[in-house]
Amino acid sequence: MGELGAGVVLSNVEDIYALVPGLLTIIPAVLDMRGCISSALASRIGTGTHLGFISWDLGFNDELKNNIYAALLMSVLLSAVLGALGYFVSVILNVQGVSFVQLLLVSLIAGAVAGFMQAGITVFISLYAAKRGIDPDNVTIPIVATLGDVISVLCIFLAVRVVDILLVYVGGV
Repeated sequence: MGELGAGVVLSNVEDIYALVPGLLTIIPAVLDMRGCISSALASRIGTGTHLGFISWDLGFNDELKNNIYAALLMSVLLSAVLGALGYFVSVILNVQGVSFVQLLLVSLIAGAVAGFMQAGITVFISLYAAKRGIDPDNVTIPIVATLGDVISVLCIFLAVRVVDILLVYVGGV
C-alpha cells in the first residue's frame, strides 16, 4: 500500500516535472538509494541489538551514533552524486531547460531531509522491535524500505518547491 501511495503522489504532482526539467532522471535512483541506505542502517542496528552493543536501554551510545552518522553522510554524498549524474543524463537525453543547480539542490535537499527522517524512523522501529522481543531484522527492513519511498517522494516534492522559491529570490539559475 505504501508503494502504491508513493506512485499516486508522483502521478498527481505533474507540475513539479515542469519546474525542474530532468527530475525524472533522478527520481528512481533517489527512491532506490533511500531504501538501500535505510535497510543497511536497519541491518546494522539489528546486528548491534543481537550482539548487545545497541539497545533501547543503552540510549544513543557511540555505536548507534556512528551508524546514524554513516547513514546520513551516505545520504548527503550520494544525493549530490545523483543530482550531478541526473544533470549529465538529462543533457545526453537532450532534456530542454535542465539546470545543474536545480537538480543538484533538489537531490541534496530531498536526500538530506529524507535521510534524517528515515534514520529516526529506522532507529525507533529497530529499537522498539528489539525491546518487545521481536527480531528487528524481520520487521524493520520491510517497513523502512516501503516508508523510504513514501518519504522520498514527499521530500522530492518539498525540495522542488523550496528550490523553486529559492531560485525566484536569488534571481534564477
